[in-house]
Amino acid sequence: MLELAAGAATLGYGAVVNRLLPDVAHLPANSVAATAFVAAARRDGTTLEDLGLAPERVWPGVRTGLACAVPVVAGVACAAAIPQTRRFFSDQRVLDASNKRALYEVAIRIPIGTALAEEVIFRGALLALLRRRGSTGRAMALSSLAFGLWHMFAAPQTQAGSRTGRSVRAAAGVVLVTAAAGHGF
Repeated sequence: MLELAAGAATLGYGAVVNRLLPDVAHLPANSVAATAFVAAARRDGTTLEDLGLAPERVWPGVRTGLACAVPVVAGVACAAAIPQTRRFFSDQRVLDASNKRALYEVAIRIPIGTALAEEVIFRGALLALLRRRGSTGRAMALSSLAFGLWHMFAAPQTQAGSRTGRSVRAAAGVVLVTAAAGHGF
């Protein structure tokens, strides 16, 4: 029952933050949400070690995360540079952004307000809660699926509200790709 509640809370929060809250609220909302998820996991008996937050593991984790981020960033940059795939990266929110806004997005909101919060929620609290109730493989599969579904709410191509074949395929693609990425993370 706790697994279902944690999954529902995660996805419900994803829908609220990505569909209802203004962009300026994302950083504080995600920070509060990550803190709340950690508190809930700790109340359930998880340790800092279970959450990946033990002091001796933080810096090695940061180094590993940075080492993993470099090829991902390079891959995205290459895909964005290829004419056939460039359209998948064309987002009016980015194209219309001022230099100041773009710098804020790249330096603060995305790495701290989004990526860090997602890591704490999905690869920290949710994974730890699920591991306490089943195998690591099952926990990874479920937290990765939740990560994929979470991103469906954030993807601009899934927000039009239409149920056309194209929007359904786009939503399925977002879920599959981000679930696979979440599993890798």
